[in-house]
Amino acid sequence: MSAAMDRAMMAMSIKEEDLPVEIPNRPEYCSKENNALSMIDRVLNPKCQNVAHLIVDLPRKWGKAGRIRGVVLSNESFQFFFKTEHDLEEIMDKGVQSFNEWAVVMERWVEKEPPEFLQFVPLWVQIRELPLNHYRSQTIWDIGDVLGVVKEIAFDETKNQSHPYVRVKVIFNVARPLRKAKMVNLPDGEQKVVHFFYEQIKKRCYNCKRLNHEKDICPLLVKESQEMAAIRRAKSMAAKREANLVLRPSDPLYGVLKEEQVGVNPLTGRPKIDPAVLEDMRQYLVANTGDELLVKHERLRSSIAEVEADPIAQKIILRMEARPLVSQNLDKEKGKLFDFETGAQAKECRGEDKLIRAAINQGQSDMVEYGSDDLRAKLESLKSRRAFTRSTASFTAYGSGLDEAGPSRVTVGKKKLGRDMSKDSG
Repeated sequence: MSAAMDRAMMAMSIKEEDLPVEIPNRPEYCSKENNALSMIDRVLNPKCQNVAHLIVDLPRKWGKAGRIRGVVLSNESFQFFFKTEHDLEEIMDKGVQSFNEWAVVMERWVEKEPPEFLQFVPLWVQIRELPLNHYRSQTIWDIGDVLGVVKEIAFDETKNQSHPYVRVKVIFNVARPLRKAKMVNLPDGEQKVVHFFYEQIKKRCYNCKRLNHEKDICPLLVKESQEMAAIRRAKSMAAKREANLVLRPSDPLYGVLKEEQVGVNPLTGRPKIDPAVLEDMRQYLVANTGDELLVKHERLRSSIAEVEADPIAQKIILRMEARPLVSQNLDKEKGKLFDFETGAQAKECRGEDKLIRAAINQGQSDMVEYGSDDLRAKLESLKSRRAFTRSTASFTAYGSGLDEAGPSRVTVGKKKLGRDMSKDSG
């Protein structure tokens, strides 16, 4: 395809309107019936949970290998298809599941997913060290409500309790941290700390207590590390600026001149005022001239301000730079330019430049020999230039009728070579 055709196709594709694909409302396009016996799942830590392995391992763990089909939807979500309603409900009743020791969120398929879809998991939580005088279901409900929506409380006041805790089932938001304890204010003004233990939850971040990352990459620790690094960097820069200060409290010029007047010029990398000039200013301020110190300060400020208004005076007086020598020889000490990026192009043009210069030099020599007004000299010069161009072209071009290559890429014709040899022999 030609370049013109490519450009035409590109122009058409740029101007082309990007229309969406229309999916017909027909039974053969719809999979709602297949999705009816399925559930959608999401891993909470994709970096540690391979979804492709999960859809094989979890059915085997449940004892339903071959009866559940898994489909990967993304790097963190997947779908399980069941053959019977019983198997689907049995798995949903198992509560929160884990793979590679990290939790997995599971919800039954719905046609229209709500905004909070795959955001909650049912958890059984053990609450320990409840207040002795408030061991009632309503107290347990209020405390469990801190963790999530309480759905069930496993508590019976009429039976023996052989464990030092009570259990509540809550709908937990996986974006929130797993609290380890909570302070409870009692009616008599006392405070009591209750502790939470989460069943079937294995790994979590041991810094922020969330379920979607490890401690090493905890955003809170990363942010804290970045803030600490910024503080260290600021302290280092402040110390560096302090070390590079020209004017210190013990300096006679301190308070007379500003640091930005005597610091390093960021454009040139050289001091704005030469150290020798600064030393002369210090000697002037400490010298006993009979003038008051405030008068010296004001006189020095005004002098510096006057010089700073003139760029040339700044260079000569403050920085003690000599005026540059202005040479009328434009090619004085001129050197070669080396550009390795365009070296190939320069090499190609160098041969043509040599031919042109050689022809010009030949014409100039002829003009000197015969005179600038001699018509014969001009004609002879023109002929010589043409002959020189043809001879040099034969060294670089491969013409028809030449079939033998000589040394240094010079082509030699067989007939011409024979004539030359016959002349030499004669």
